[in-house]
Amino acid sequence: MADIWRSLTEGFDDFKARPSHVFFLCVIYPLFALVLTVFLVSDTLLYLAFPVVAGFTLLGPVVSVGLTSGDGAPALALEQRRFFSDPDARESGAPTRWLIPMVVRYRDDDGVKEERVLLSEAAANVPLSAKGTPRWLTANAEAAGFYRCAYDEQLLASLGRAAGELAGCDHHTVVLWVARRDAGELTATVVRRPQLIDEFLAKLEEWMDASRGKIRADVAHDKLLAMGYTGSERTTRRAVAAARRAWQAGHRRVHRPWVPEPGLWFQWDFGDGPTVAGVKAVLFCAWLSWSRFRVVLPIRDKSLSTVVACIDATLRRFGGCPTYALTDNEKTVTVEHVARIAIRNPDMVAAAGHYGLTVATCLPADAPSKGGSEATVRVAKADLVPTDANLLDAYADWQALEDACAALCEQINARVHRVTRRAPAPFASPLARWTARR
Repeated sequence: MADIWRSLTEGFDDFKARPSHVFFLCVIYPLFALVLTVFLVSDTLLYLAFPVVAGFTLLGPVVSVGLTSGDGAPALALEQRRFFSDPDARESGAPTRWLIPMVVRYRDDDGVKEERVLLSEAAANVPLSAKGTPRWLTANAEAAGFYRCAYDEQLLASLGRAAGELAGCDHHTVVLWVARRDAGELTATVVRRPQLIDEFLAKLEEWMDASRGKIRADVAHDKLLAMGYTGSERTTRRAVAAARRAWQAGHRRVHRPWVPEPGLWFQWDFGDGPTVAGVKAVLFCAWLSWSRFRVVLPIRDKSLSTVVACIDATLRRFGGCPTYALTDNEKTVTVEHVARIAIRNPDMVAAAGHYGLTVATCLPADAPSKGGSEATVRVAKADLVPTDANLLDAYADWQALEDACAALCEQINARVHRVTRRAPAPFASPLARWTARR
């Protein structure tokens, strides 16, 4: 026994004097791992670079996973082997075995569960504590393990159905895309399939341009049928919608900020007012451009005489008369359109000429061309019309509504505007001086 101990001691001293493992640990192993890493990168297996650098003996296994139901209880049929990029390759010599800690996640009748399994044998059947047959099962939850999984057809189908439910599509679609991913067919751009309507797209674009983006899909479909088109109406509707979006993108209206000159423009519009003593009131809302000075007047109707009276009261509050007045195409202002040209009401032209005012109208059904007055109407209705939002009480009489309109005008015209950084009210006196010099 003493001779054995002395031999071991002397051998350990020799090993410490000239250790041979340093060369393998510091040179051979890293060099071999680097060569394997370069090989894996060239074979599009970059995700295995870390296990290889950590040690080529960790070049992980693949676990074949199946689901059995022996004796009525579900169980996992597991089998491990070395992973090869070539599916037909097999390991030569004695097969390598790993201790593989696995996290199995599945869904049964009670919900989603997780179990941990340690696979140490070449093959094993592991019973599951599932209630009923699992609807789906994954043997590498969160992809945290260093191993790959090869599922049988039954488990692949169940995973495809589960993924289809999450994505809102059929499970056959999931299987198709997984197969395309494995074949390396996925690209960053959508591959468009040829359609029957492709040869008619030029004609659709021609019709869309001729109708200024207004042609209906059913009309286009009837025309295409007469030209020999054999596709469905749904395909036509999709093609028409795409052509309309393309046409609108090239003909979109460009909005530029309107910077009016001081004292040049004012706008007016009407809004629905509250009901007073059974009579529905109308709010006359005027807006002096550039200074943002606002006037709100309650009226009972929108007749010509009432509108002229409101214009007179508005100009008196402005302290002068601007050059132009912009409004909507009411009958009191525009009697008709001829070739898209507004024909003015002669009585309104005569009344405006008395003040030296030129009345202009916006495009029909085009709110952006009179946004200032639209904003004035919105503010007036929000603060004057009783709603659940402002908790205003009903007006006792017409005088109460007039007082509320006057108080609103005084409040908003004394408040500093967020754009001009000044209160609108002081701009009225320069307008009066400018009008007097004109």
